[in-house]
Amino acid sequence: MPQRIRHRVVFLAFLTSVLLYLDRFVLSYVERLIKVDLGLSEDQIKWGLSAFFWSYALAQVPSGLLTDRYGPRKMLTLYVLLWSAGTALMGWINGFAMLIAVRLAIGLAQAGAYPTCAAIVGRWVPLKSRGTASGLIAVGGRIGGGIAPLLTAFLVMSFAANANPQVQPTDVIDPNAVAARCVEEPELSPLPDAGNEPDVVRWRILQRSTNPLPNLDKQFLLLAADQPDLALAQAAQHWKSENPNRESTHNLVAWRTAGILNQIIDGPLIANAEDLRRLTVERELQSAIDASPPPDSIPRLNRLTLEAALPGLIRPLYSAGWRPVMWLYGAAGIVIAALFWIVVRDWPAQHPRISETELSEINAGRPPQPIATAQSRPPLPLHAMLTSRSLWLISGSQFFANIAWTFLVLQMPRYLQEAHKLSFTDRSFYATVPLIAGWGGMFLGGLATDRCVKRFGLRLGRVIPLVGSRLLATSAFLGLLLEPSLPMAIALLSLVAVAADFASPATWAFNQDIGGRFIASTLGWGNMWGNIGSALSPLILAEALERTGTWTGPFLLCAATFATAGLCTLFLDPRKSIDTAAT
Repeated sequence: MPQRIRHRVVFLAFLTSVLLYLDRFVLSYVERLIKVDLGLSEDQIKWGLSAFFWSYALAQVPSGLLTDRYGPRKMLTLYVLLWSAGTALMGWINGFAMLIAVRLAIGLAQAGAYPTCAAIVGRWVPLKSRGTASGLIAVGGRIGGGIAPLLTAFLVMSFAANANPQVQPTDVIDPNAVAARCVEEPELSPLPDAGNEPDVVRWRILQRSTNPLPNLDKQFLLLAADQPDLALAQAAQHWKSENPNRESTHNLVAWRTAGILNQIIDGPLIANAEDLRRLTVERELQSAIDASPPPDSIPRLNRLTLEAALPGLIRPLYSAGWRPVMWLYGAAGIVIAALFWIVVRDWPAQHPRISETELSEINAGRPPQPIATAQSRPPLPLHAMLTSRSLWLISGSQFFANIAWTFLVLQMPRYLQEAHKLSFTDRSFYATVPLIAGWGGMFLGGLATDRCVKRFGLRLGRVIPLVGSRLLATSAFLGLLLEPSLPMAIALLSLVAVAADFASPATWAFNQDIGGRFIASTLGWGNMWGNIGSALSPLILAEALERTGTWTGPFLLCAATFATAGLCTLFLDPRKSIDTAAT
């Protein structure tokens, strides 16, 4: 059987696409850990999520132009190396400024990935198979996004499996609030089911855990809750008695509070299986309690129980795992970049192992592809791009659709946590389901646009999948307004993912249709506007959530933007190329 070099080339572009989304959205699934670990506010996290898309959007056309000028082999290898280095650097961030800087850098490096992959498809894949090949590469991105929640959660938990359960002074985010929660009295309702209220359950756990404490420690907690200045003085005196020759580098109230919490952690099991079922707790904790845990696991389980009883007040134990995940993902990118450089060439005719038969198959049905030289590279047809109605319409469609689609990868974990009270591991699992469902939509969308072109012609063959999928996603977001149960919400979000991904191959193929010799630049132009929409998404959806106080606002906004995206695609005409020489 003759070798199919183009299949290897497309497969490596597929792997690059998997890595692209894995590195892009890993922040979405650890941002709650990073927020607590670095002491960030909700606004800072919102801008951290948005920062990537600004640089990613604005660098789309320049990076596509670089690919058209210097070739996909050299540029995609460089892009993968740079964004992988940025992902690894995420493991060393120490504050908001560094988070923004690194995310901006990753966005710049990733901007050229899809335009370059589109150029590879345009050069290496026969005309009749462009939609399918584009769908395969695009589904690679969705696979990366789909496995990101589960893989990231698994790796975070694995790296944190041996973390020291002892509370360090820096782990106590608000020592006075911790003390207040430990000594407060519950406001019990007279209703029979008052004992089921999460706040009452947390109070019971804290009372159960603090009862064995010495009176001096209980008195300190009372002082820290009601008289912070006296608590600080007592903590300073306690420090001097234990460390007579050493100055403190800690917040002394946090240091003393951490010591008291560690007495609880080192004591008997404080978790009660019945109580934990009424709280948002990690699956690891609930499973261990149900299975009668061994004695050596009790300190870890007590730490996780305290985190559930003191939500947001002590650093999560899983915080020990998110930094190594970044380093591992960065290392994976170096391997993929090396493979791409070894296997791929800018043009099929340049590959030393390609056969004449395969070259003929690649070039069937289209004009000969001359290999560009430094002297023959044409300038970017900027005037043709700026005056192309179809290019502006597809850009508008991508802009509005991305505002809504980005909800799935940036806001969905928060929605699952707040609206359905899911823990880190549970929301990672459920967030995976819609993204995996989208894989099928992506692949079927590639087949659909190729078949529609054969049956209805080029224009309708691109328009039908785009319009239909946008309207289906609109309907799914409208269904979420009914505040569905968790299974129904996941089903509707899965429908959004399938519909959104179904449109991607037709979008890619459309840009290849009108791009001529400037496929990477054309796709980069549309991606620029699409990712400006993605950059705005966390900002405007968070504003909609804040103004309405419920998820109704974000869902209505997403439905409206998907409907507008569908309207834009009604008037596309892929028969009008921006490349006058190709025309």
